[in-house]
Amino acid sequence: MKNLKYGLLVSSFLMIGVSILLIYDAYRPRVGPIGNGPNETALWTNFIFFILFGIALFASSIYLFLTDDKRSSTNDRNKQDPRYLVIISIFFIFMVVRNSITIIQSSDSFMRMISVITIIPLSMVIGAFLREIFILRAERL
Repeated sequence: MKNLKYGLLVSSFLMIGVSILLIYDAYRPRVGPIGNGPNETALWTNFIFFILFGIALFASSIYLFLTDDKRSSTNDRNKQDPRYLVIISIFFIFMVVRNSITIIQSSDSFMRMISVITIIPLSMVIGAFLREIFILRAERL
């Protein structure tokens, strides 16, 4: 859990940085014919998604920083933690939503197919994590 909170913190800054870079790259001046310019709907959808994903990563890392300090016993650390499973499930759900948006917005059939192929394993992982959460919940009752 210790490495997870640092990984989430670094990932949150990367996601927010990627969203700012996305906007900067779309609106920077270019030379030569550039067509119709950036696709505004896709650009702002991606920007909002990356910002929200970065904020969710940051909030979950702060949550793990605050709650891990309260858990000092080594026996508690060795148990499977449902918080970890919930956080990872939420991030996989974000990835599924992102790939679904790509399917809707992309005009290229290759990109649509790749996004569909990535959604299937991500959905399977989400199902496995949720199954583990229900098993842990049943064991505690």
